[in-house]
Amino acid sequence: MRALVTGGTGFIGTHLVKRLNEAGHDVISIDSEISEKHATEQRYVWSDICNYTHLTKLRNIIEGIDVVYHLAAKKDLQASHNNVISYHNTNVVGSLNLLELCREVGVKRLVFASSSAVYGESDLDSYSETSPTEPLSPYGLQKLTVEKYCKLYSEYYGLDTVCLRYFNVFGPGTKEGVVPILQKQHKNNKFLTIFGSGENERDFVHVDDVINATILAGGYNSEHNGDVFNVAYGECTSINDIALAICGTGGKIDRLPKKIEAFSVRGNISKIKENLEWKPTIHVLDWLSN
Repeated sequence: MRALVTGGTGFIGTHLVKRLNEAGHDVISIDSEISEKHATEQRYVWSDICNYTHLTKLRNIIEGIDVVYHLAAKKDLQASHNNVISYHNTNVVGSLNLLELCREVGVKRLVFASSSAVYGESDLDSYSETSPTEPLSPYGLQKLTVEKYCKLYSEYYGLDTVCLRYFNVFGPGTKEGVVPILQKQHKNNKFLTIFGSGENERDFVHVDDVINATILAGGYNSEHNGDVFNVAYGECTSINDIALAICGTGGKIDRLPKKIEAFSVRGNISKIKENLEWKPTIHVLDWLSN
């Protein structure tokens, strides 16, 4: 298989490129942030999917590709509130550029890295793929917009697309999210910063499990449906429990005003278990205790 990974120097992208290469696939990754290390270790190409002057170059790269894994994005949910236009250009316009190029050259499948941020907050015990989508941030809205474009390109242009709603991804090498932030604060003997009561909950899923789901989606045997899957553990863990696992009962906590965000986000993973025969294997508290 010939595969293209966008955002291949990021946390999830790095793991995905490595796994695909280990499986013997022909992998190219494009990214706008490529170091000399990336360029020498793997087949990375510096390119920006938002830059129209790069589209001819991108078209040449994409021709002959079987599966595109689209992970490139601006990912800071909170920062998206203050940088709406910049985030929109990267997350929506860049994705649309890529979809159009894939359609033009006849790519077989595009797998889009979406987010649980599309759900927002409701009184539901857990979120399934058919739950209402009411994003609380520009980031979540942008991910939802690209999902709709993916479905349109599947239904009207014959480009197979699969959207994966990643929940809170953790694991070795990550610098984003509550887990690495609290780990770094503890390592540096600083107060652990918790926003609000700390009873807010998230569904944490390990990057190895995410990569398994992402690769399975690339070979999903269903045509032109623009399907969507949750990628989660299926169980919530509070921020207080994360902090406790990191620093123990004697940890120093600095409680700050709560952010504008959902209180509890848990994914229903029945659909991905049934359709992709995927299930998570690593719980965040077990991982932190090892």
